[in-house]
Amino acid sequence: MALAQLRESIVNNWTLANYAKQYGLNDRIRFQEGFSMEGKGSTKVHADVLEAYVAALILQSPEDGFAIAEAWLNELWAPKLQETDLVPELNPQAKSELARMIMGKNIKVEYVDARKPEISTQEKGKTNFFVDVYLTGWGWQYQLLGSGTGWSKGQAGNRAAMAAMANEPLISEVAAAKQAFDTAVRRERELEIVAAAQQ
Repeated sequence: MALAQLRESIVNNWTLANYAKQYGLNDRIRFQEGFSMEGKGSTKVHADVLEAYVAALILQSPEDGFAIAEAWLNELWAPKLQETDLVPELNPQAKSELARMIMGKNIKVEYVDARKPEISTQEKGKTNFFVDVYLTGWGWQYQLLGSGTGWSKGQAGNRAAMAAMANEPLISEVAAAKQAFDTAVRRERELEIVAAAQQ
């Protein structure tokens, strides 16, 4: 599937309207008396409701609303994306690489289930797993870094780590905070060695 076709398949009104219905957003719509939801117009209304919901997710939190919305949409579209050849090749060492990039003493990197696994409607006998990765430390408190999906929890975790390492500028800011701390600790040790040698 070409990139343009894939984009069209996940953002067209029919797809968005179905997502709105899956999440029960259609039950929250309030209409003026006499308004009819019959015909093609209903699909556009439901699609608009989903778009408004995404906008609300972003606006509700100026600091991390975009990341929250992005993670949710990644999970929403993951089953469709995973069934194409456009998904980046899995890096089985991604979790280890992310740990080397941002881990430190008293720093927590947590991989948690984003939602319950779902049986694939396209790949018989396969189940989609959804994992989010969060950081607590370096000045961030339970900060969402990335989300991933895979045919196993391990795959989903590694894809979440891949997404985290691609999450700019956030991941660079976290890595810079770790580097600054490591540099300060190293400098302090060097001063201690010099001081000890002068005694």
